[in-house]
Amino acid sequence: MGKMESLRNFINGQFSTRANEFLVQYCPKTLAEKFTIANSDFLDVVASVQAANGAQKKWQEHSPEARSLILQKFGFLIRDNLKLFELFQIEDLGVSNLTAPKLCEIALSRLQLCLEYEKSNSYQSNASGKQYQLTSGIGVIGILTDWQCPLPIIFENLAASLSCGNVVILHPSEFSARTCLKLAELAIEAGVIQGAFNVLLGKGDELTKQMFEHPGIKYLRYYGQNLLGEKLHLLAAENHKRIYTELGANNAAIVFSNVDLEKSVGQVLKVGLRIHEFGRARINRILVQETIWKDFKHELFTQIDNLDKSIGIQNIVGELPSAELKSQFSMYLDQSKKDRAKLFYSQSENIKSSTPQTPLTIYEDLTNCSTLHTQDLYGPILFLQSFKYAADLSKALNSGALINTAYIWSNDLVRNQKLAQQLEVANICFNDIANHESVLASDLIKQTGMGTRGVEGLFDFNLKRKIISIK
Repeated sequence: MGKMESLRNFINGQFSTRANEFLVQYCPKTLAEKFTIANSDFLDVVASVQAANGAQKKWQEHSPEARSLILQKFGFLIRDNLKLFELFQIEDLGVSNLTAPKLCEIALSRLQLCLEYEKSNSYQSNASGKQYQLTSGIGVIGILTDWQCPLPIIFENLAASLSCGNVVILHPSEFSARTCLKLAELAIEAGVIQGAFNVLLGKGDELTKQMFEHPGIKYLRYYGQNLLGEKLHLLAAENHKRIYTELGANNAAIVFSNVDLEKSVGQVLKVGLRIHEFGRARINRILVQETIWKDFKHELFTQIDNLDKSIGIQNIVGELPSAELKSQFSMYLDQSKKDRAKLFYSQSENIKSSTPQTPLTIYEDLTNCSTLHTQDLYGPILFLQSFKYAADLSKALNSGALINTAYIWSNDLVRNQKLAQQLEVANICFNDIANHESVLASDLIKQTGMGTRGVEGLFDFNLKRKIISIK
C-alpha cells in the first residue's frame, strides 16, 4: 500500500508546512484508512489569527461592489466544482448518492441568498434632528462546524462573513477537511485576498476552546454538541466574545386525523430518513392522533417496505461518518430496550456487513420521561407515539429542552394558529417540510443554542452598527 495523502492547514493563502501531528481519516462505509489530516494546536491558531489580522484592513478597503464581484466569481467556481463537492460528501461524510446532489444544491442556494442579500442602513428623523445607522464589518470571525449538514452552513457563513468585509478562520469537522481546503483554493482563485479565509483542520474540544480563548477572535459561530456548547457559552462570557451557537435538536412530527395519510407519511419519512440533508432539522419523534394510529402505522410500514425494495433504505439514509458515532447510535438502541420501548421496525436483519452499520430503527410507546427525548440523537432512529387531543401536545413537547422545529400535518386552520402560539419552538412547518432558503430570522430557544438563525440573523451577527445623530 502506498503512502496516504496528508492534508494540511490553509493559512495566509497557502498550505502550512507545519504540523505537530496527523490524524487518520476513515471511510464511513468500510472504516478503511483513507488519508491523514493535520491536527491543529494553539500555534496554528496564532498563525491563522496573524494572517487574518494582516488581511482584514486590505479586505475591508475593497468596496462592497468589488467584494461582491469577487464573491460572485467564487460562487461560479463552486458551481463548476459541484460534482467534486458531491463526491467529498459521499466519500468523507457518508452521504448517500441520492442525497449528495440535493445537499450541494441546497448549499449553493444558501450561498446565493447571502450574496444577494441587501445590507441596508436605517434612517429616522424627528423634531430634534436626524439619525442614521451605519453598518460595517466586525473583523475576524471564527466558524466551527461539525458533521451535521455542514455544507450549507459553511457556504452561507463564508458568503455572509466575506461580503460584510470580515475575514474568516474556519475549523470544520474532520469529515469536511477536503471540502474546506478546496473552497480555500477556489477563494484565492476568485480573488479573495490571502489571509482572508483560513482553514484549521483537526479534531477534539481543545482546539475549539483555544479559538474561544484567543483574544484575536472576538466573534465566533459554533455548530456542534450541546455539552460542549454550554461550556463555550461560559467561556465566551469570560472572554467578552460575541457568539452564536447552534446545538443539537430532538424535533417532532405531529400528524392529525384530517390529513392525506399517504402524503403525510411520505413527508414524515423524508425528514426522518434523510439525516444528512436535514441535519439539525431532522425529526426523531412522530406523534399521531389516536383515531388514525393503526392506519398510520400500516401506511408507515408499507412505505418503508416499498422504499427498501425499490431504492434501498441505506441508499436514502447514508452512513454516520465515524465508528464513534456508530457506537453512540448503538447506545441509543440499547437505551430504548432498557426503557422498554416496543420495537416497531428494524432494518438490522436485512443488513449483512462486517463493519458497524446504522440501520433504520423505529420504536413505539417510549414514555415522555425517557432520557432519549432530552438528547440530540444521531442517525435514523425514530419514536412513534399517539396522542388524543391537541392540548396534549404542549404537555408532551414543551417540556423538551431540545425541541427546535415542529412539523405539523393538519387542515384545521384555527387549531394551527393556536398550536403556533402554544408550542415552545423556533420553527413550525404546517403541511410541509423544512424551508432551506429561509431569509427571515428565528431565535434559537432553550438548549438548542444561542442567537438568531436565518439570513437576517446571520448578517446581523456579521455587522457592527453605529448611530450617527445630526442636530
